[in-house]
Amino acid sequence: MLFNYLDKYLGLAEEVVSTARYMFRTGLAHGTAGNVSARLSGGEGLLITPSGKNYGALSPQELCFVDWQGKVFSGNPGPSSELPLHLAAYFSRPDCKAVVHNHSTYASVLAVTRTDLPVIMDELTMVIGGGVKVAKYGFPGTQELALNFVEALDDRQAAILANHGMVAIGANLREAMIVCETVERVSRVFVEASRFGKIITIPNESYEHQREDFLRKKAHEKVQEAGVTA
Repeated sequence: MLFNYLDKYLGLAEEVVSTARYMFRTGLAHGTAGNVSARLSGGEGLLITPSGKNYGALSPQELCFVDWQGKVFSGNPGPSSELPLHLAAYFSRPDCKAVVHNHSTYASVLAVTRTDLPVIMDELTMVIGGGVKVAKYGFPGTQELALNFVEALDDRQAAILANHGMVAIGANLREAMIVCETVERVSRVFVEASRFGKIITIPNESYEHQREDFLRKKAHEKVQEAGVTA
């Protein structure tokens, strides 16, 4: 199945690179930490950022093309060590077309304190589907971490990795980045508000209404996608 993915997916490859650069530029990722991937529309596999690469100098030609068995066909020097996590996201969530992982500051505060992010602001449900859970600890790059992430993700758009960082998924790369930014902003509000004592969450009636809207939106996206691929 070896082929030059750039011949077919240059636009998507450029978007993956642009997303990685944006994540670095906005401070959601530092150094070489974090990774980005996108599902190939033809079903061949995914594109993922390479391991240990400076995002500021990353080019589409350096992205790694990986099939669904985890076999690497191209890329320099090799895929992110968190490839198992990305594969698990795509396998567990057919609606997932993009995955963004970073070590943003306030989400990482929740990661190291093993604190779930409750629904304290409306956008958490509207964008992510509800509160964000912290996954059980797993060593980076392992199948254990990947499975723990999937369990914590459930039907939401994000999960926090214990003592690690956060992972967002989306119907496209733009949506995944919006999820990342939402988690980080609400995490910051939560951490700052905690200094004042009691945290008050969204009333349950409002949460249920927003949750229904979120599920309705996801169902509509699924129907639209089915119509496009039919």
